[in-house]
Amino acid sequence: MISVVGCSSTKGLEGYSVDANGAIQAYKSNMNKDVIRLKGELMTKGKRVGDRWEYLFKVNEVLKYGDTFSTVAPNVSEEVVLFTPTEVKFKKNSEVVLDAFTPIKRGVDKLIINMVID
Repeated sequence: MISVVGCSSTKGLEGYSVDANGAIQAYKSNMNKDVIRLKGELMTKGKRVGDRWEYLFKVNEVLKYGDTFSTVAPNVSEEVVLFTPTEVKFKKNSEVVLDAFTPIKRGVDKLIINMVID
């Protein structure tokens, strides 16, 4: 594995690594019991919304469910709205593996998920 250091596409992710296929491994080894681990691609450039970044994220794979995950799981190939904390910024077209909280119910618009960094 290669460490990610000082790259503009990965602001705030210096402690994470990149796998052999180039996907940023933006998650902690100890998975929160209420989250879902997803692999996908950032389809848009980050847009600042308050104290977060907003992206359109295409889910390529559902990798794992937390032990007590009981909320909405996105479908493979679904495009969802991803929010990340201000200190975490990705570049458009980056492939990322991340943990996220999802809503209790699916709404009419795109599913909104929130990246977990702790």
